[in-house]
Amino acid sequence: MAKKTYLMQDGTTKTFDTARFRALMRCKWESPGIGRKSQNTAMMELADSIHVSFSAVKHWYNGHNAPGNLGIVSQIAAYFGIAPDQLLAAREDPPDL
Repeated sequence: MAKKTYLMQDGTTKTFDTARFRALMRCKWESPGIGRKSQNTAMMELADSIHVSFSAVKHWYNGHNAPGNLGIVSQIAAYFGIAPDQLLAAREDPPDL
C-alpha cells in the first residue's frame, strides 16, 4: 500500500488518511433523506466534481495510492465540506533499528 507524504508549511509531514476518506465516502452513499446511492455513483460524483478519473478515486478509497498533491486533497475536503487537515494524518515513521 503506497502512502503519499505531504510536507506541510510548518515543516511536519502528513499522509493521506485513507480510513477517514472511506468513512466520508460511505456517508455519501448512505445519506438519509437523499436516498441510498451506489458506491460507484458516489465515487463518480466526486471524480467529476474535482476533475479526476473514477479510477483515481477508487484507488484512493482502496488505499492503493493517495492524491498526488495537497491541491487535490483541498478539493476533496471542499467537496465534503471539511478542512483539508481532516483528511491528513501525522506521518508514522518506522522505528529505528
